[in-house]
Amino acid sequence: MDLPSTFVDGTQVIFSSGNTIDFQSRILKILQLEQVIVIIPLRQPPQLDGNNVFAFTQQGDFLWRIEAANFISDTLPECQFVDAKVSTQVGRSDQLLLYNWCERMLRVNPFTGEVLKIVPTR
Repeated sequence: MDLPSTFVDGTQVIFSSGNTIDFQSRILKILQLEQVIVIIPLRQPPQLDGNNVFAFTQQGDFLWRIEAANFISDTLPECQFVDAKVSTQVGRSDQLLLYNWCERMLRVNPFTGEVLKIVPTR
């Protein structure tokens, strides 16, 4: 029986290598795209920010953290990401879709964290 490459124990993410990262907050989502593992922890005050998406290798090596930039709301600068999916669009299945509380969807390169497109969802 194969064990999953990553699993959650409370606020910690444990990778197949045994590496552990404690986000000190509840994990909303873990998504694996090829060799990249994307993690979205729910940030709590005073750590509210809009850059709560992290990517790691399967062994737990840090790859990138989404940048807090102009894709958040002017009225809600702490706009967190709450969901992630793999694009099902033809020709874009290697792209990550990130959704935040401020009604934005970001199309992101999962290997680099580069924001490719920002789309209002409302």
